[in-house]
Amino acid sequence: MVMRHKNYISFVLFCSGITVLFSCGHKDYSMEVKQIDSLKTQLNEVSMRYQQLDIQRLGAYVDSVNTHLEYVQKNYVGYQREDMAKVLGDYRRIKKLIPDIASAHPKIMEEIKTDLQQLSDLQMALTEHATHDAAGNKITAEYIEKAFLSETKAASDLIKQLDLLMERAPLADSIYHRNYDQVRFWVDSIPAVPALQGPR
Repeated sequence: MVMRHKNYISFVLFCSGITVLFSCGHKDYSMEVKQIDSLKTQLNEVSMRYQQLDIQRLGAYVDSVNTHLEYVQKNYVGYQREDMAKVLGDYRRIKKLIPDIASAHPKIMEEIKTDLQQLSDLQMALTEHATHDAAGNKITAEYIEKAFLSETKAASDLIKQLDLLMERAPLADSIYHRNYDQVRFWVDSIPAVPALQGPR
């Protein structure tokens, strides 16, 4: 799972030193605030579900697939039988369903934390009608619109990615258990070329 890189520093400046000034006739951002609140709720909920996944176990699945398929590719001689090709093809699907899940986990957790903070900061800015950011730049309607679109899209995209991962994880688990014993039997049955040992 590839996570996008966000320029978090720029928005921290936007909210960490907000100068709050109130004036008559400021724009009503109540709808935007409600939308942000809804996204925060959704992101918190999907985050809780994501943290219930056994990332170490799922990562071990991917490692096993990589190891076993590499061994077969290096050591199997001749054309693969149809049944063997079918099972190995199904087994390989795990890599497509949950790629790099273990190594991506710290980045995903940081992304969740970052997006929640960004949303909270933006919500505060809208609620308190901040007029300038920490660098002294004026917070105009255009400024707000750009920040709102950027942060809500980032949060929505992350929610979709996590939802998709949650859907795929049980399928990867099922595929692994359906094929592991057969794949392991073939791997153990295929002689290794000199100086190579079968995976254990």
